Amino acid sequence: MVGAHGRRVLGVFPHPDDEAWAAGALLARCAQAGAAVHLVCATRGEAGSDREGRAAAGPELAALRTTELACSAAALGCAPPRFLDLPDGAVTTTPAAVEALAAEVTAVRPDLVITLGDDGGYGHRDHLATTALVDLALATAGASPRVLHAVFPRGLFAPVHGRLSCSARGRSLLGEVAGEALGVDARAVQLVVEVGPLRAAKLAALAAHRSQLPDGDPMRFLHPGLVTPLLEREWFRVAGGPALPSGATDPFAGLA
Repeated sequence: MVGAHGRRVLGVFPHPDDEAWAAGALLARCAQAGAAVHLVCATRGEAGSDREGRAAAGPELAALRTTELACSAAALGCAPPRFLDLPDGAVTTTPAAVEALAAEVTAVRPDLVITLGDDGGYGHRDHLATTALVDLALATAGASPRVLHAVFPRGLFAPVHGRLSCSARGRSLLGEVAGEALGVDARAVQLVVEVGPLRAAKLAALAAHRSQLPDGDPMRFLHPGLVTPLLEREWFRVAGGPALPSGATDPFAGLA
């Protein structure tokens, strides 16, 4: 990537940790090239659980995960994160939520917005709602940056979806996306980021989310073996705003 000084990037994600596994390398790459990279998180992850048993669900866990996201952002070279404070497990596209995110868009004036794809990676309903929220907020703010959706090869997240489908709590977290519909074919990918020298930054961002890691091991995040391909490359498609020139490897290519 050529120098990106003066460029502004806004990453919008549902929970603390989603920025790291989905787009950590691209966020770090933009920051290292000189762009100002901002993160907005829809929730503070308060309805989850602490794998190490340090914090109870609710305000205690929210405080812990807020700190973890700040550490992840620092590892990636992003500005301190901001939060919409929407309820974890119940993100919706209410007018108030749309206005809150639109205000963040107006404040940042991003050239590039990065968020999860239409399947939310593995179909989590908060993921799906946050992606929809981004579209509505951009329209409300009258902004038309390039929007990149983080997408994944077909089948990669099937084990995660399957595991959630088998538990009562997991089923309540899944949206209306069938397991076989997760992921995209290679021809739908428009930007591939080779993690390569950004691996240490991405792994550090994942490791920052210790409350979500079995035994604190980032290589065991979500499902055994899942992190390995995520530390090799990231995949994106343009979901809005100016098109990306064919074959481009620079996320800002073709922007005025």
